[in-house]
Amino acid sequence: MRPLELELEGFTAFAGRTRVDFRDVDLFVLWGATGSGKSSLIDAMTFALYGSVPRYRDPKLVAPAISQGRSEARVRFDFSVGGREYTAVRVVRRVKRGDGWGASTREARLETGGEVLAGSARELDEKIRELLGLSFEQFTTCVVLPQGEFARFLHERAADRQDLLKELLQLKVYGRMGSVARSREAAAKQRAGFIEEQLEQLGGTGEQALTEAEARVAQLAQLKLLAETVEAAIAGLARERDEKQAEVIRLHRVVDTLKRVEVPGDVPELSVSQERAGSELERAVGARERAEADLARAEAALAALPSADPVKALLRDREERAKEHLEHEAARERATQATDLAARHEADLQQARATLEQARGRVEAIGRAHAAHALAQGLAAGQPCPVCHRALESPPQHAEPPGHAEAEAAVRSAGERLQDCERVHREAAGEAVRAGERVKTHAERIAVLDERLGDAPPVADLERQLADIVAASGAVDAARKSADAARRAEREAMAGRDLVARQVETAWAHHASARDAVAAHDPPPPDRADLAGSWRTLAEWSRVHTERYSHQAQDLATQVASLDGQIAGQTAEFTAACREADLDLDEGERPSSAVAAAVAHAQNAVAVIRRDLDRQAELSAERERVDESAAVAAALARHLRADGFERWLLEEAFEQLVAGASRTLRELSSGNYSFAMDDRLGDFEVIDHRNADERRSARTLSGGETFLASLALALTLAEQIADLAADGAARLESMFLDEGFGTLDADTLDTVATTIEELGARGRTVGLVTHVPALAERIPVQYHVTRGPASASVEKVLT
Repeated sequence: MRPLELELEGFTAFAGRTRVDFRDVDLFVLWGATGSGKSSLIDAMTFALYGSVPRYRDPKLVAPAISQGRSEARVRFDFSVGGREYTAVRVVRRVKRGDGWGASTREARLETGGEVLAGSARELDEKIRELLGLSFEQFTTCVVLPQGEFARFLHERAADRQDLLKELLQLKVYGRMGSVARSREAAAKQRAGFIEEQLEQLGGTGEQALTEAEARVAQLAQLKLLAETVEAAIAGLARERDEKQAEVIRLHRVVDTLKRVEVPGDVPELSVSQERAGSELERAVGARERAEADLARAEAALAALPSADPVKALLRDREERAKEHLEHEAARERATQATDLAARHEADLQQARATLEQARGRVEAIGRAHAAHALAQGLAAGQPCPVCHRALESPPQHAEPPGHAEAEAAVRSAGERLQDCERVHREAAGEAVRAGERVKTHAERIAVLDERLGDAPPVADLERQLADIVAASGAVDAARKSADAARRAEREAMAGRDLVARQVETAWAHHASARDAVAAHDPPPPDRADLAGSWRTLAEWSRVHTERYSHQAQDLATQVASLDGQIAGQTAEFTAACREADLDLDEGERPSSAVAAAVAHAQNAVAVIRRDLDRQAELSAERERVDESAAVAAALARHLRADGFERWLLEEAFEQLVAGASRTLRELSSGNYSFAMDDRLGDFEVIDHRNADERRSARTLSGGETFLASLALALTLAEQIADLAADGAARLESMFLDEGFGTLDADTLDTVATTIEELGARGRTVGLVTHVPALAERIPVQYHVTRGPASASVEKVLT
């Protein structure tokens, strides 16, 4: 994996959007003051790939990576693997969980060339593991060496180091190869067992069986020739027999048809019934004609009279005119009475008005005479006097004028009397008007009726005329009923005649059908004038021909029986020949077909025996090949056992790793230390050349010495892993160091820098994280990281 470009926002110290370009850079340094955010750039790359931050120890802990005051952190990392470029994007969001805050990293994707390889965090994790060939722990052991984890590979348990080397070197492929070899061995053995079973099944097949089968084919071929001869003879006899049998069947059918020709029992009576039905129809037609003539005369008499409806209308108008006259006279009388009553109530009304005026005048006269009493009403002490306008010391006291109460009572009584008179007068006047309107209405109706009646006859004449019309209508109704009855009788007689006619036609149709059934034998022609005679002639003719055809059928049946005997003899002779050839024939089976099937079966048996012999030879050869393949697979499986080839490879890898790391460590430590392995525990040891080559555990090294030893292992691992790995193993194309440079003296630092420069010059990307200016100045590409008030920033500097 080689970094190409990193873009982050809201991630630790980088609250603002920050982009770092690593393209065409083999060796670079991230430097700046302590706490400026240098390690955060390495953390961001690791987070984009694996969704975890190395320095937080817990792979699931990502919430602290979100910048203060931000709700999410977003990282985009462009990188290449084996020359192909990829883009990994992850987003971590702050979420509320219970009483506290957590983080969600569900949004993630991986793309290459516009193609989305992963669309979720889980898919991205799986794809990165597949691309890089390393887990998160292995990546932070040999690719990214973060703060506090630099010496992990040096101090890890032997088993963990072996697991890492297996992943880096892809040694598991040999285990899979061994598994495949064992599977192939088992499959080969299973195939060998199957072949043996087939050979056992074919064990009874030999040359003797082939000779016997071929002899059977020759015997059946001779029988087949005999079968064809017998079958041809039988076929000729069968054709002759079938033709005669068909003629017998035809004659029997003709006889059956002739026997069905019989005179129907109702034919003699049909002529009498037909004559009787004709007479009844003739009588019904005469009765109908007489009834229709009577109806025509009655309708003519009725037509000479006027219509009944106008006469009835004139009678109704005459009656209504008399009724309106009576009601008009009564209305005039009521109108006169209502007018007289209204006049009387008008006089009473005038009298009531006069009485009311007199009572009001009396009240006014009393009031003018006693005005002081009226003014004093309602006055109180302190109010102004209505005459002099001075304030009153006490309300004035004046007695009520005499007679004033009686006068007021008289006014009220006169007013009530006037209201009663007005009401009664209104009612009487209204009734007089309504009575006059009724008189006018009756007069108008009488005028309309007089105009409609004109010079109409008197009531008596109209009544006589209506009686004549009613009598004539009754006569028409009676005549129509008689005519209807006569028509029904005629229809019934006609229906009876038609029924007999249909019966006669049915009898003739039956006769025609019976004659048609025997038409091929030239029956006598019918006489359409004599139904019964035609039937008798046809029946007699059928009887004579029935006897003749029956005799012909008996003669042919005797010939058919003789032919059946000849066919049976031929069949018995051939059946005996089949028994001699040990061949059974099914009942009804054709001889040639049965023998042909037997020949085909025998020929097939010969082919099967020959095929089995060929198969035996093939299986024997295949068993030799399968046994050889099983032996090869078994040998390969033994060699590829985990305690064999894989163990030898690991030991070789460790020996080369220790040898290379020793050379690097001696160079970094100025010849003071080199590496060795504790064969019993599998741990790293150091040889102290300053102390008589004393061997001791690597865990006894000081902090600075541990840094040099870890760096030597990391540099050697990155340098040699590609040479040791199997094809397709993880390629450590990059290394990021974030530890310990500040603990080195100037000479050692110079040696470390030279070694790292050489590693970068060999086509790998090497990144350093340091705050040591002396080291940063040695690196050609510098990324200066500074911490601002709002966000950290990165500046690329080329020296």
